[in-house]
Amino acid sequence: MSKKKRIRSFFWKTIPEEQVRGKNNIWTIGAKQDYQIDTKTIEEFFGQQEEPAPLASRSRSLRRSFKDSKQEINILDAKRSMNIGIFLKQFKKSLDSIIEDLHTGRDLYSSETLRELLKLLPETEEVKKLKDFSGDLSKLCQADSFMYMLIQVPNYSLRIEAMVLKKEFSPSCTSLQKNMTIIKMATKELMCCEELHAILHLVLQAGNIMNAGGCAGNAVGFKLSSLLKLADTKANKPGMNLLHFVALEAQKKDKVLLTFSEKLHHVHEAARISVESIETELHSLSSKTKSLKDNIRRDTELFRQMEGFLQFAVKELKELDHWKRDLMKEAHALIDFLCEDKETMKLEECFQIFRDFCLRFNKAVKENKEREAQQLQQLQRLKELEDKRRSWTQRQNLNIGRVYR
Repeated sequence: MSKKKRIRSFFWKTIPEEQVRGKNNIWTIGAKQDYQIDTKTIEEFFGQQEEPAPLASRSRSLRRSFKDSKQEINILDAKRSMNIGIFLKQFKKSLDSIIEDLHTGRDLYSSETLRELLKLLPETEEVKKLKDFSGDLSKLCQADSFMYMLIQVPNYSLRIEAMVLKKEFSPSCTSLQKNMTIIKMATKELMCCEELHAILHLVLQAGNIMNAGGCAGNAVGFKLSSLLKLADTKANKPGMNLLHFVALEAQKKDKVLLTFSEKLHHVHEAARISVESIETELHSLSSKTKSLKDNIRRDTELFRQMEGFLQFAVKELKELDHWKRDLMKEAHALIDFLCEDKETMKLEECFQIFRDFCLRFNKAVKENKEREAQQLQQLQRLKELEDKRRSWTQRQNLNIGRVYR
């Protein structure tokens, strides 16, 4: 009887049995998970004959300037005047027209232009100097003249801020809805992709066979981070590792398993989206809307201008908040389904792991195909050489026969 080979270990992070048993999760569901890996196949790829049995080890955590030709009066300093002058050059209209647009809240300017104007607004000391000016207004340079007229508009700063919010609100809402939709779709894909689940169970089987008899063996499940360690476990065959092996086993069981990443269209997009950034942006929109609503009550004219928008904004924010609550429920359901810790596993980290795993798995499948094609070419060349040898031998035998006849 041949001596059983010692198999190289797979250093993974396992999940305690009590977190898995008796619950509906990826490790207890029954779809497409009856595939079995032959122990002899594992031995062929990861068997070790010469190395002595090492001491039990534990897996380590992953460390893983504007001037007119006439004589002008300047109130603001030269640099400020120059910057304001540059800003005003982009408009093909009079200063009076620009001021009127800002006063009435006309939706004619981009949010970038309005934000640039907010940065150029005069500071307290400059406002005082402008208000104290009692000379000939026509002699003020363009920049000073513009700022002098602007500060005559009631609540000019608040008006511009309101115009910015109104301009950016709908695009921000659309972006938030889009990102939340992507995350929801990605969550659903991970929970419903039976081919992915089957691949993970193949990894579980392989890991248990390789770690049999040790403290990391007989696992009921493993942490997602372990998926990114598969390629670190090298096989006996050149250029191959545990990820290549799992891909080969999947191909043997059902070639459809190799295409699981095609069902995870939204996971790659979701990996670039932070739930925390969604919450932060939604909170910022809500705070700006509430602040505007509270501040404009003192300005009846401005309130009338913004009343319709504010009603719309409040309604949209309530709907977005509802979307966010639903999203968080689904996110927690996914983390529970994967038997991960909601306190430590962020949703985007989960998506990033699966994105990277998909890319690495597909690369391994491609490399397996290339290796198989090379092997077939080698066999074909050997066959051709053997055929030539036989043909030559036959000709030689015929020639020898003719000589003797």
